[in-house]
Amino acid sequence: MKRDSVRVIGEYLALVKKGDQAALIDLVARHPEELGSLGLLTGRSTRQELSTDRHKAILQAAVLFAMVFVALVFITANLLPAYLAQGGSPAATLALADGEVYVLAADAPGDATWQPAKAGASIQVGDCVRTGSHSIAQLTFTDGSMTGLEAETEIAVAGVYSRQDGGTETIILQQRSGRTYNRIQPSRDPAHQFEIETPVAVTAARGTEFVVDVESSGATHVVVIEGVVDVTAQEVTVEVQASQETTVEPAQSPTAARPASMPLSSFQFASEPSAETETPDTLAQTETPRPTSTPQPGELQSTKTPHPTHTPKLTNTPKPTHTPQPTNTPKPTHTPKPTKEPQPTKEAKPTRGPKP
Repeated sequence: MKRDSVRVIGEYLALVKKGDQAALIDLVARHPEELGSLGLLTGRSTRQELSTDRHKAILQAAVLFAMVFVALVFITANLLPAYLAQGGSPAATLALADGEVYVLAADAPGDATWQPAKAGASIQVGDCVRTGSHSIAQLTFTDGSMTGLEAETEIAVAGVYSRQDGGTETIILQQRSGRTYNRIQPSRDPAHQFEIETPVAVTAARGTEFVVDVESSGATHVVVIEGVVDVTAQEVTVEVQASQETTVEPAQSPTAARPASMPLSSFQFASEPSAETETPDTLAQTETPRPTSTPQPGELQSTKTPHPTHTPKLTNTPKPTHTPQPTNTPKPTHTPKPTKEPQPTKEAKPTRGPKP
């Protein structure tokens, strides 16, 4: 046996033990005669077998790459828009802040404190809102849905997920205490949903109005004013319709829907004034002065003619088409003048009698 053959065989056995297929393929390609002459492997069969294994490895890598590519496409098409929507425009606006209203920002450091908030403040995903005693607040979301907070109530905007076309798909709030009034904007999209998570239950609604009350123990009371609401706890879902209520105690499933026991009074939601609404300033401008300063025909004197300056100027008010104009008032010339009365000169004078 030649010394080179011994070296090649030793290298071959070492690569087989190591399991280095690429090196084996290269070794067989470089020394096919030495390996084939010893009956260990034929050059062609070795190359075919090793080539088959290599093709299998390439195929497996291609399949793995395809799976990763599909996952990236799914994330880009579905999850990325929702993530960008949360980090971009505000999730809601603090439309009403009456009394002590505080906000704890989601990006605030761990030792941050609650900051006072005023109406018009932007609320981001992850922000928390809290009201003090004798205080109320209101959140208005981008789709028009509204949540009113009564006194001593705390909620967190857990998520606002939007579609690619910009429409809001799901709003998720976490209510930790207090009472909220929720008016959900109707939508034809079945994916549109409004959820409130409490310590013991999840309330889901679409296009309805309902109340969620959370006690200090976490017990949750849900009252539906209008529409239908699903309340889920302990993997049990109860449908609650208008004028009905349900209660969820800790570690318990929701009670069966029953007639509401609390008054179905709604929260006084703040809204933008409509163009047709008359404000006090508008009323002051549109009010037509009464023509009390215009003299009546019977009160007119021949020597006193009312002047137009006594009548309010029409340029300050809309034209009072229903109010008599100053020109419509009878003028003194229409009143019979004293000169038209019979004068004493028209009577027979004594000089016209027969002379004596």
